[in-house]
Amino acid sequence: MWTGNVQWITQSETNLSGYGILRNKTDNLETATDLNQFIEASNSSTSHTYSFVEETELEPGTYYYWLQAMELSGESTYHGPTSVTVTPEGGTNPPPMPTPTAKLNVYPNPFNPVTQIAVFVPSQKNGQCTIYNQKGELVYKYAPQSFSEGWNHLSWNGIDKNGKSCGSGVYLLKVTGKNLQLQSKLVLMK
Repeated sequence: MWTGNVQWITQSETNLSGYGILRNKTDNLETATDLNQFIEASNSSTSHTYSFVEETELEPGTYYYWLQAMELSGESTYHGPTSVTVTPEGGTNPPPMPTPTAKLNVYPNPFNPVTQIAVFVPSQKNGQCTIYNQKGELVYKYAPQSFSEGWNHLSWNGIDKNGKSCGSGVYLLKVTGKNLQLQSKLVLMK
């Protein structure tokens, strides 16, 4: 039997109330058990390590865990699964290291007057960042970027391509390139 610790690291987070944990013996989220754990979010622009201690003695087998990110708005998103294999001796076989994927974080969001755009790429990539209004019209276009491996940072001050101040509203940020398709909503509040 095994009791142990499941950890995850966030690069940054905003507008989250916290996290929940779900577990299943199959990789089916729909039938997973909510472990009724609430872990308060740090809501910071820096990385943070979270930990969940599995206090239930688990029989040998493979278990799947999901992380439920709960936003202040009441919406939730699920991340995972990650698996843990419990051996008859009570140990675990660690899961293979996940392959890093490109990520996009924007903070603060909503913002006024400036927001930070963080683009993570697992290896060097060329890309283009563009911002559109709700009508799909181009608002601002950054110079082509050569993103280095890891986190890359840009900022937007709510000024359009003509140097005029944009009004309050929702904007769409897109980061595109070869094998790179990321997008996020930006909310400008004046």
